[in-house]
Formats: sequence, structure tokens, C-alpha cells
Amino acid sequence: MDTQAFNPTGGNVAVAASTTTASGVLPGAIGNQIRIHNAATGIAFCRWTIGASSAVATDNFVSPGGTEIFSINPTVDTFSVILSAGTGDVYAQKGFGL
Repeated sequence: MDTQAFNPTGGNVAVAASTTTASGVLPGAIGNQIRIHNAATGIAFCRWTIGASSAVATDNFVSPGGTEIFSINPTVDTFSVILSAGTGDVYAQKGFGL
């Protein structure tokens, strides 16, 4: 299987995360992957949806300091996150590739 480097198609959204759910609009109209970087010290539980949403502690997770890429529906426009502890920024960006 060929691997294509992640190619961003828009800017990123920085969500000021805490133990209360927070969300932001994903800039960039296209992309079937989402790259998430957790700059916080707690585990980031993340959700991506079409329209408003709230993240919960059973959603996909990104370890502190970690970066993950997930496949998504190309029409996704909202990113939500909640931390296991503490506060910090979590970044998300749409694009193509792995």
C-alpha cells in the first residue's frame, strides 16, 4: 500500500481545551482526514461532526504531546475536545493523505 504524506487543505483550529468540552470550526472546505495535535498535558478526547457537538471521555483520544491522523467524512466542519485533566491547546486541521 502506498502512503501519501498528509497534505493540509486549510488552516488549523486551536481549541483551548479543559475538562469541559470545547469546540471550533475547521477551516478548509475539503479533506477526508483530520490531523490532531494535543499540546495539552492531559489526554485529549476528540469528536468531529457536521454541526455543533460535544466531546465525551469515550471519544477518540490523542495522548499528551501526540499527533494523530484520522479518516473522516469530507463534510465534517466542527471539532470538539475534552481533556482528561488540566488545560491546554488542541489543534485540528483537515487534509488528504496519511
